[in-house]
Amino acid sequence: MGFPRSKLTASTLSGNPTESGQPEIVAVGALRTLAGQILVTAPVAIMAAVQYFTTINSPMPTPAK
Repeated sequence: MGFPRSKLTASTLSGNPTESGQPEIVAVGALRTLAGQILVTAPVAIMAAVQYFTTINSPMPTPAK
């Protein structure tokens, strides 16, 4: 038997905006990706660095007797 033939073409698989007729959607997706990197990744990296330096500069705990 086998699988039925798909109606996908090379242009629909490649996501080329000129062939799909929706370049605005691709541009908005790229802007969302860039905004996500700036607004989410950067503050997380900064807070991780703050936590790291706070940890390494804190005094060692006293050993239990």
